[in-house]
Parts: sequence; structure tokens; C-alpha cells
Amino acid sequence: MKRPDTTQLRTVWRLIRIPTLLVALYLALRLILAALSQRHGFGSPDGMGLSYLTVAGLALALRIALLVIVPAVITYRIAAWAVTRVARWIEGGGFRRSGAGSKLLGHSRFTT
Repeated sequence: MKRPDTTQLRTVWRLIRIPTLLVALYLALRLILAALSQRHGFGSPDGMGLSYLTVAGLALALRIALLVIVPAVITYRIAAWAVTRVARWIEGGGFRRSGAGSKLLGHSRFTT
């Protein structure tokens, strides 16, 4: 049996590693925040404690990162990939007007 190629797996993991870790951390913080809210939430006679405010602030920061920063990075990577592909395509010759398609457009290799 042949061992699987791990280069593709590593490439995919490199792309989704940080968003996956952020989502896992955010879900854990939501569970902690829910537990703290039951003990020290708005209905508590002691009021909101420092631990509740700290976890709420961290959850808010992670939510902003997940909703703003991660999509921005993904959009940047897609745009950079597209620009690189177009640049390589243009450098390689791009669309050439020769052959049967150029005759349909009214161009010929023999006319200038």
C-alpha cells in the first residue's frame, strides 16, 4: 500500500488553520461566557464581575476577527491568486489571434 501524499493535506491545513483555531476558541469562550452569565450575569446581586467582563471582551474581539479580518484575508488571497494567474496568462501570450477563430473576427495572418 502506498503512503498518501501529505503535501496537499499540509497546503489545505495551512489555509484553514488559523480560522479553525479562532472558531474553536470562540466557541469555547461562548461556553465559558454562558456559565459565567448564569452565576454573575445581569440578574446577580453582586453584579458583573471582572472575569465576566474579561471573557465578554475576548469573545467580542474574536467575533470581530471572525467577521471582519478572516474574510478580508481570504478575499486578499483570492485576489492575489487571480492577479497572479492573469499575469502569468498575459506573460505566456494570452489570447492570440491566429487560426480559425481569427478568420471569424475578420483578421488574417496575411493582412496587416
